[in-house]
Amino acid sequence: MNTHYPKGPFQADDAVVLLDRKDREYLARLDQRRAIAIRGGKIAVDDIIGRDEGSVVRSSMNEPFLVFSSQPAAADS
Repeated sequence: MNTHYPKGPFQADDAVVLLDRKDREYLARLDQRRAIAIRGGKIAVDDIIGRDEGSVVRSSMNEPFLVFSSQPAAADS
């Protein structure tokens, strides 16, 4: 069984990895009380919640970031 499909929509309190254009990784938790401060800009958590893994979001500095779950994909059974 192949379990390497994207995770469903992100929810509040999920841990995510943000990947910038130079493949640098940033770990963040989706806390709706505050924006994610990253590379001199901010990303609104509401811009991530409800999106699927692999989506692109932009910071307040218009920098693109790919968003992935911080949980590793389950191994094939």
